[in-house]
Amino acid sequence: MNNYKDMLTEINPSKSNELLADSVVEKTQIIKRRNFRNTFVVMVVIVALAGFTITAGAVSGWDFSALARYFFGGSQIAAEGMHDEISYTIIENTFEDLSFEVTGLYADDMAIMLSIEVSSDEPFFDGDYSFNLWPDMKNILFDHSLDKWVDCEWQLSGFFDSVYKQTFLYKLYFIDETILEGNEYSIAFSRAEFFSGIDLPGNRFLQGRVEIKFAIDKLALMNSITATPDFQLDNGNVVNEIKVNPFNIFIFAEGQTHFEIDVCNYLSLVDIDGNEIKLHGSWDDVFDKDGRLLRFKTIDGIITVLPLLEPFGTVYTGPLYDEAGNEVIFLYRGVNARSEDLQKSLIVELLAYNVLDVNDISAIILYGEKIPLR
Repeated sequence: MNNYKDMLTEINPSKSNELLADSVVEKTQIIKRRNFRNTFVVMVVIVALAGFTITAGAVSGWDFSALARYFFGGSQIAAEGMHDEISYTIIENTFEDLSFEVTGLYADDMAIMLSIEVSSDEPFFDGDYSFNLWPDMKNILFDHSLDKWVDCEWQLSGFFDSVYKQTFLYKLYFIDETILEGNEYSIAFSRAEFFSGIDLPGNRFLQGRVEIKFAIDKLALMNSITATPDFQLDNGNVVNEIKVNPFNIFIFAEGQTHFEIDVCNYLSLVDIDGNEIKLHGSWDDVFDKDGRLLRFKTIDGIITVLPLLEPFGTVYTGPLYDEAGNEVIFLYRGVNARSEDLQKSLIVELLAYNVLDVNDISAIILYGEKIPLR
């Protein structure tokens, strides 16, 4: 489970985030994509016990193509899986002068992603400090169908800055219970923090709690693959389930041998044409096609070119290459290998910059053995 210390190591607040966000996210009149046809957005607000049903982006004015560019490196995969309408309820909010809106919701059978906008009528968010909203570490996700809090992993993928509002993207995954269409969940946040930069006074905390209830009205099942291959590896382990979505690769096996952490040496993907697709785990040796070193900024999913000749860098969305000049298809940001008795599991968390289109994947190669997924 991610903890507070782990999250702080990934935060590098900078004025450039504000300026970059302003240049990338354009507040426009929204035209939503529905069944690949353009239709005008109609905002529907239904007030009932503080519950709302809003058309995604209608209140905050998000341009979802810009949101996809900013959070997912230009990919429309997640954006097309987002809810057209979001049903949510602010169950509790004890943070003074702060209001909360759910501006985006994505869900498949492996992950839930929530875009949450925090706003204030006053210029509440200090540009010299990074404002962060932390989930309740003990009770993050409540499953209303089961009437209990369920365990899950979480990741704060990024946020936009302004003095009046901040938008956070939370990914919830490795959820203990099955994600079901029509189900309702709550996410709880128990602390807000102004995180100081260099040469600034220490962090400032806001005490309070907000709990947001939301409904999964549809699952983006076109974005996930589940295979049950019952495949025996040379090491004696039997792979009994593989799950792949744009953000994660899950492999479950039974046996004595543990999965290793350095997956780039033994795990790769196979596209529909039979080509092997490598994974790459180091962010320090990624280059563009001309051999220029690229820097990855972990907060906002943006690749910027080094050296930084311009004040805030140049946004790069082209192909990625390793030191030897081989094209890197997918970067991963973390690996979780678990073992409980004979049950083994491997979770590979892909970087949001280049999310995976499962329609292009036909198989995986695990320890040199090809396992079909279709």
